[in-house]
Amino acid sequence: IVSLYHMRDERAIRETDAKYGKYCHRIAKNLLTLHEDAEECVNDMYLAAWNRMPPENPHLLSAFIYPHIWGGSHSANAGTANISIVGKATHYINEHLSEKLSLRDICTYLGYSESYFTRVFTKEVGCSPIAYLMRLKVERAQHLLINTPLKINQIAFMLGFDDPYYFSKFFSKITGSSPRDFRK
Repeated sequence: IVSLYHMRDERAIRETDAKYGKYCHRIAKNLLTLHEDAEECVNDMYLAAWNRMPPENPHLLSAFIYPHIWGGSHSANAGTANISIVGKATHYINEHLSEKLSLRDICTYLGYSESYFTRVFTKEVGCSPIAYLMRLKVERAQHLLINTPLKINQIAFMLGFDDPYYFSKFFSKITGSSPRDFRK
């Protein structure tokens, strides 16, 4: 999809919508009270992606577009403190994706209790912070498997997994195929 943006091919928007649209719409609808505001927020996200690629070349498209949803909804619904919590959290998660990151690490950074933060994040995003983190790790692994010659154990270590075998089991559970089969 990123290559379509770089070619300035309008299919990039359709492909982004097909892959991420449902999730982005759900987030926007959870954050904003008016349906029109949610639609505008998602459309602003597509426009931001179109305008920023190139020159930006994100490794992970979802990590690139999701913060635009929270940022766009923040401007439409400026009084909502939960949005800034989620925005800070997703930024921190994206910046530390290669580390062995725990819920405690995220909450320590944000200064909130684990139970409060998990409740806010899950309400706003539609999944737990750890599920979000794991989804991003899988998407990054998929990108690396397709676009690099790195060995599976190297990718596992790059994403904060100490044990390549555990990484392979985890990847298989989420995607339905092993990293080796996914690469083929």
